[in-house]
Amino acid sequence: MSSSKYLLFGLAGVGVIAAVGWALRGDDSASKAIEGATVERGRLRLSVVERGNLKAAESVDLKCEIEGQVKILSLIDEGELVEPGTVLCTLDTADLEERRVQQEISLQSSEASFVKAKQGHMIQQSQNLSDIEKAGRALEFAIADLRKYTVGDWPQEKRKAEEEILVTEEELQRAQQELEWSEKLAEKGFLEQTQLDADRLAKTRAEVNLNQARRALELLEQFDFPRQKAEFEADVLEFERQLERVKLQAEAKLADFDAGLRSSEAKLGLDREKLAKLDKQLGSATLVAPVAGMVVYAVEDGGRYGGGEPLREGVQVREGQDIITIPSSNGFVAQASVHESVLEKVAVGQGCLVSVDAIPGKVFRGEVKFKAVLPDQNSWFANPDLRVYRTEIRILEGD
Repeated sequence: MSSSKYLLFGLAGVGVIAAVGWALRGDDSASKAIEGATVERGRLRLSVVERGNLKAAESVDLKCEIEGQVKILSLIDEGELVEPGTVLCTLDTADLEERRVQQEISLQSSEASFVKAKQGHMIQQSQNLSDIEKAGRALEFAIADLRKYTVGDWPQEKRKAEEEILVTEEELQRAQQELEWSEKLAEKGFLEQTQLDADRLAKTRAEVNLNQARRALELLEQFDFPRQKAEFEADVLEFERQLERVKLQAEAKLADFDAGLRSSEAKLGLDREKLAKLDKQLGSATLVAPVAGMVVYAVEDGGRYGGGEPLREGVQVREGQDIITIPSSNGFVAQASVHESVLEKVAVGQGCLVSVDAIPGKVFRGEVKFKAVLPDQNSWFANPDLRVYRTEIRILEGD
């Protein structure tokens, strides 16, 4: 149990009675006699009784905001009731003040370096513009070459191949006609076999020429044109990349000036941030109560209840460590674990009665604020056969 976030009262020191139902008034048939007991008509309370812990519903935590470790110079007594603005704790700032003086010197040096690095930055920019324009013209020429090929050269080559196909088709048609005439003459014995074979060879040659012409067009369309077009497109892409490289090289030529300027500017900003951070830390060296309430020393794991050294004047604290907690007076919450066997008897919004071990004889009214959907894993690890569900009850009455 840790008080770094919440103020807890008592070890299992809260008894929670969740009233889950009342027996309705009925007729005589609803009452049954029990031997040895007096039977009276009235409401019957069905309840679930669990033990738990009490904590503040809200709390304000004050942390150490100084880097590294720092010593506590003064610390208000635990349990004190404070008002907003009350000084609770002061931390040692001797090292911070020395670091601030050194940081002011570093800031002045950074400002001088920045002013010096800012000079001469515009001289190289004119040459950079010329190089970029030159690379841009080369890119324009490459784009023009691509357009010339796709609009002029390629259509001409394609038309030439198509015309070759037309010529070979006509030659094939003529050879076919001659072969048919030769076959008729050969049937009548007016033509020698050698001439017939020559006509057949001529037809075959014409067919081969036609196939070659068609294949040439196909190769142009499938291979030559895509390759040539890809080469021109690659040239365009390369000149685009060249233009980009020229732009990058132009920036590189300004590296001595630009890098120095950027570095000086970054260092100047960093020194300003460091100085502002030191000023903020100096301002947070005094912890002031933001709200009214009771002072409670924050205890972390391994702290006071774990055998470590308690908070006091002269103790070293680290950045981000909780120092003081002020529980809010906006009410309390009782935390309990409900066994799975009676889980269905407890519902959010249900009325409860809460008793506190530290205040015997007094009962507070409460209301179920939260009921977990899944069982508590910590209890499951301790006992795999135990299933309990975390439940919170809001105390409706203050004390």
